Amino acid sequence: MITFEMKKNDKKPLEFAYDMRALSQSFFPEHPCEIKEREDWKEQEGYPLSCYFGDELFFHLDLPVGYDKNSVKAAVYRQFSEKANKTLPWGILTGIRPAKIPLRMLFVGKTKEEVRECLKEEYLVSKAKISLVMDVAEKEYEMVKDLDEKNGYSVYIGIPFCPSICQYCSFSSYDYKSYATKVDAYLEALEKEMAAFSLQAGERPLHTIYVGGGTPTSLNEQQLQKLMDMIQKH
Repeated sequence: MITFEMKKNDKKPLEFAYDMRALSQSFFPEHPCEIKEREDWKEQEGYPLSCYFGDELFFHLDLPVGYDKNSVKAAVYRQFSEKANKTLPWGILTGIRPAKIPLRMLFVGKTKEEVRECLKEEYLVSKAKISLVMDVAEKEYEMVKDLDEKNGYSVYIGIPFCPSICQYCSFSSYDYKSYATKVDAYLEALEKEMAAFSLQAGERPLHTIYVGGGTPTSLNEQQLQKLMDMIQKH
């Protein structure tokens, strides 16, 4: 068992708990992880954090005032990396769509070199993954930089079903096999929402449609065809 003892934050209960679990499971997937908040650390300046491997203290950190999520994750990552003698290709990035970070930086005027340096130094991403994520982000940037966000719109269509549920996933998603009998009803409800929204949008130009989830291709062929027909119709 890997146990984190963390500073209690009444305004943000279990602050950083998701990130600590994700890092723990990435380095030591065979060991479950639990989070404990320390009431007696609440008034301390900075951010104290202890990690135990079983009953033995693994490491203790005292991050200075000004800490944020990335600095806490990076500090824990470096401790895990040293003790496990390995690195993670994606560094401290956990969750979905890492290209969002460089894309956001490009939109605020950062140069490609500045973005690459940030991914390397702040997020601890490997050289190979930096090249991959920058390639994706640059292509996305060229596709969307000239869209008329004020007058046009884009649509996200959520399909909340997956063939399996990933350990790190925080989306509202359900195992397809367990909910197979609910999928057709979901698509029917989805079409009602599509019809209502298409009327609301009026003559505004539709720029993009993104079908996400979940895993849209968990739908069977007939259901996926029905979804495509609904999109075309509305």
